[in-house]
Parts: sequence; C-alpha cells; structure tokens
Amino acid sequence: MPRPAIPSVTIATPEVLALRNDLEAAPFTLASALDVWGDAAGQALHRGNRIPARRAVAAARTADG
Repeated sequence: MPRPAIPSVTIATPEVLALRNDLEAAPFTLASALDVWGDAAGQALHRGNRIPARRAVAAARTADG
C-alpha cells in the first residue's frame, strides 16, 4: 500500500529559521545515522522495530569511549 502524500507546510518565523539553521549545521544526517546502525537495523526500522538500531547506536557509543 503506498504511503499518503505529506502536504508541504512553510513556516518562516525567526525561531523556525534559527532551528533550521541549527539542524543544517549539526552533524546528524540520515546518511550518518545509516552508517552507525547499518542496513539490517535500517530495514528493521522500516518494519517498525527500533531495537536493532538502538543496540547499534549503544555499541557505537561504547566503542567511541
């Protein structure tokens, strides 16, 4: 079953623009998250199962010290 289209919303208050700038400057992207949790956890997320991704992130944090 295809997903319904999500309507586009534009809100341009100073707070929203500041948040957008902060998020764009942050090192957290979908690509970096996928690098941390890997394909298997990404597939589990698509099925609604967050546990493999949480375990992968916890393991990465432990490995980083």
